[in-house]
Amino acid sequence: MLMRPVSTDDVATALAHVSVGVPLFGVLEVAGPAKYHLDELTAKLPAAGKGHA
Repeated sequence: MLMRPVSTDDVATALAHVSVGVPLFGVLEVAGPAKYHLDELTAKLPAAGKGHA
């Protein structure tokens, strides 16, 4: 297997361009398909934190 080293500066630049660029097809999804109202999510917070210090 051949590998080509990549500069971390090049990776950071490419990632920055992708993250601030215009979405290819007009939609940029950064979350899953499920939709929640804020009050639903805040109601789940106490249960999500049980057992964690």
